[in-house]
Amino acid sequence: MPTIIRIVIMSAQIVAGGSNLSVCSLQHAEAFLSPRVAVTGVLAFTNHGIFLVSDPCGKDAEDVVILFPKTDDAPKVDFDLDPPVEQMLRPFVRPIGRSTYACATLSGQLFQKTDFRVRSVGAGPEGNGFGPRGAFRLALVIQSVTEIHVCNRPEAVK
Repeated sequence: MPTIIRIVIMSAQIVAGGSNLSVCSLQHAEAFLSPRVAVTGVLAFTNHGIFLVSDPCGKDAEDVVILFPKTDDAPKVDFDLDPPVEQMLRPFVRPIGRSTYACATLSGQLFQKTDFRVRSVGAGPEGNGFGPRGAFRLALVIQSVTEIHVCNRPEAVK
């Protein structure tokens, strides 16, 4: 079972082992042992993918890339994507064009890349992590979405 080290998602909460925790407060947590988490936060939909944004958590906070089970770029999990998820996300997905944002509650399994390295290459960061160009230390392999609606990107903490 993977170890959940830390995750930073703006104004979000994680339900791990029955306890609700503020995600911004988890920046300094060492471990959360749970194969499933439920997260409420702001999702950014871009032409590069879907991300939980961490803007209000501070300058050292990390966004979390959303991955889908049983795809080549996702860590292996023991669940499938719940059937209504694709339909619920479809209005927000942006294969081309401007980004959009949604407030959502989703669940899945959290992963952290150990020995994570990232560097600036060409148009942006590149690393050995998850998501586009391996640029993300944290990934949530999504299983379900219980609620989603349009909202604005939050202001970043300076």
